[in-house]
Amino acid sequence: MASHTACPIPLVLGGGLVRVYFGTRDTDQRPRIGYVVLDMAEPTKILELSADPVLEPGPWGHFDDNGVYPGCLVNESGRLLMYYIGRSNGRGPLYSMAIGLAESVDAGLTFKKTIPCPLVDRGPFDPWMVSTPWVLHEPGAGWRMWYLSGIGWESLENDLSLYHIKYAESRNGREWTRDGRVALDIEGDETNIASPCVWRESAGYRALYCVASRHGGYRLGEARSDDGIRWRKLGVPDGLARSGEGWDSACMAYPATFMHEGRRYLLYSGNENGRGGVGIAVEESFG
Repeated sequence: MASHTACPIPLVLGGGLVRVYFGTRDTDQRPRIGYVVLDMAEPTKILELSADPVLEPGPWGHFDDNGVYPGCLVNESGRLLMYYIGRSNGRGPLYSMAIGLAESVDAGLTFKKTIPCPLVDRGPFDPWMVSTPWVLHEPGAGWRMWYLSGIGWESLENDLSLYHIKYAESRNGREWTRDGRVALDIEGDETNIASPCVWRESAGYRALYCVASRHGGYRLGEARSDDGIRWRKLGVPDGLARSGEGWDSACMAYPATFMHEGRRYLLYSGNENGRGGVGIAVEESFG
């Protein structure tokens, strides 16, 4: 655990406690997944820090041999499923990511990969990589996933990659159907859209995501949808612009929300895609 706290995702434990999983790198820049436990009465105070990773990189040559990050959690009939991200490096700056699945039988203290290969990998509609999944299981509607789809590189010399958010469906959470539907596309000078966090409200679906452009690092964005497929971008949410200086002034990325005592809270990573730390925010009004 030498640096970074990327891709924070919450698990509400009850009693005012929340476990936050995140990707943290060793001195060789290989991420593993650890966690902290927070008391929502004083959420910036850490009650517990994991002594060991809850999920490790895979063996050499596997899709996750260069590291793992958390994607999202689904509590399904007493099973705690983690859709996670595996990374495999090529010759710099090239790399690839794919989506794996792990399960916990001890309430999230440790996870075991359900299969050694990717659950969702690059394919006809995702030629470069897939990453940062967000999964909802809606009774009667099946399983739905919004995920980063890597579509290529504009410039290797300037390390300028291109990706947006696509949509997939499943009957069981394990076998996913993709048809190339784009949920959130890059526009104007945008180059990358990642980490959709989606939830349903009475009026439809809401999402937070992060977006980068040719002129700067990630910032947060909000979108709404009637059906979860066709989305309307609403720009930077009120109160969630990057700070004028400090740890989240150059980057705000990887949003994930949770509910506590009737209010929605947000976790996100700061500068350098998580080197700066994890922030927490609370929604003050609804609508």
